[in-house]
Amino acid sequence: PGYDPLLFIIEACHRRNLQCHAWLVCMPAGNDRQVRQQGQLSIVRRHPEWCKKVNGEWYLDPGLPEVRQYLSILVSEITEKYSVDGIHLDYIRYPDRADRFPDQQTYRKYHTSKRSLREWRTENINRTVYAVYDKVKSIKPWVKVSCSVLGKYDALPSYPSYGWSGMERVHQDAREWMKQKKIDFIVPMLYYDNENFYPFLYDWIRHSYGVPVVCGLGIYRLGKNEGDWSRSDIFRQIFAGRSWGVGGQAFYRGHTLLENTKNLTAGLRENIYEFPALCLPVRPPDSVPPPTAPSGLRIEEKSGVRILSWRAAGNAETYILYGSSFYPVDTGNPENILSYNLQDTVCTVPSNNTCGQSLFFYAVTATDRYHQESAPTTIRLPEKRLQPFR
Repeated sequence: PGYDPLLFIIEACHRRNLQCHAWLVCMPAGNDRQVRQQGQLSIVRRHPEWCKKVNGEWYLDPGLPEVRQYLSILVSEITEKYSVDGIHLDYIRYPDRADRFPDQQTYRKYHTSKRSLREWRTENINRTVYAVYDKVKSIKPWVKVSCSVLGKYDALPSYPSYGWSGMERVHQDAREWMKQKKIDFIVPMLYYDNENFYPFLYDWIRHSYGVPVVCGLGIYRLGKNEGDWSRSDIFRQIFAGRSWGVGGQAFYRGHTLLENTKNLTAGLRENIYEFPALCLPVRPPDSVPPPTAPSGLRIEEKSGVRILSWRAAGNAETYILYGSSFYPVDTGNPENILSYNLQDTVCTVPSNNTCGQSLFFYAVTATDRYHQESAPTTIRLPEKRLQPFR
């Protein structure tokens, strides 16, 4: 279009304190009409030997080493050329009707005698995820690698999956990715309710091996023709996930948020996301220590505002400023965040927080590009400015 769309989006996100994760649909290659529209750019035209057709749709064959290399090259180009914060893999699996996938020739060529077709296919997807993860981390280890996965990992003893789960249907063993620490977070697409949602979300968290589970919520279900859910249905799912320790929420579809369907967006702002949220940390290499705490924190008052300044910390990318009426400043409480993602070592703040409380104590921390946070450096207002507690 005469400009670089991905570069435009990255810069627009970063101006708004948003991260930008490049989203890749991995295995589907389109139907015949889409292949014709792409012409010689289509992967089906360029490498027909890599592609298989199922139910009128073309797919890359995950059993081919060339396909894993191709996807690794794609993420390598994106990671090297752009300041993306993450690579997000979607449809990293076999097609819905994997039993019809015509890969018998690939299986005969590449399988070992010890692996069944099901085991071999599962390992193919594992190897693809690991190849992408290792490639990204070799270039920029602070870039997050994540995946959207089927909402149900497998059937549960008391709750059937009705045959639609990652392990049963599409050879997607996301639990193994988490166990091997080859993923930074996963997004189970739990676009269900009641017994199809809560037991399966709990199962993900219980077997996450310390990897954040970001719950995929089907907010499109609020639509009258999509289920006609109530706003409270979504709120219950959010609060249940928080109580079990989810790493966050992902919403599908964005259109529902933009339209504020059933006043959802306003309700999220007022009741769920009242305060800033810091980024999920990324596991750094062993050789990268957390940033050191800032030093030399000072307060200066001018024209009814307070100017806080400090000396730069080693290994710091950004800073977070906190304020509180109590000591010590609780840096684990988002209500105390005054400003975040600060590039400079000076910040101007009002005398009171958003709740109108007088702030007597301030703290500043440093964060690195892995979103590791340092210990806080704290300061209190000069004695003459303190008012007695009543």
